[in-house]
Amino acid sequence: MNAEQYDTLKAMMAKPSNPTISVNELDNPGQDRTLLWGYTLDRSSFHVYIKDGVLHRVVYGHPNTLISHISGEELACESMAPDKRAYPAACDEQFSRLMHEKGQHVRYTTFTEREDIPFHGLVSGELVA
Repeated sequence: MNAEQYDTLKAMMAKPSNPTISVNELDNPGQDRTLLWGYTLDRSSFHVYIKDGVLHRVVYGHPNTLISHISGEELACESMAPDKRAYPAACDEQFSRLMHEKGQHVRYTTFTEREDIPFHGLVSGELVA
């Protein structure tokens, strides 16, 4: 590599990479559904879903106690990956693929068939702050 190429590489490396996913990148953005359901290191539930055209990420403990909630038309991929595992049969295939394509690693637990329902986890309105 020459000096100019090296300078270009350094500039690329200096830019923080914080990829996002927008609701508009998803097929059927008007279809309310779970995009990812999993759990955190402290065994809290971790639910990413789309509702009314908005992305939501809730983390909640038991019984149904809200720990955190973020929402928007676009969210950082990093904020939508649990620090422990996701249940693969409770995740949207396209969303999972987008996370991978954008460089966000998601760890999955063992595959277990699940009922095909709109929401696998609780949504913000069902949780107590």
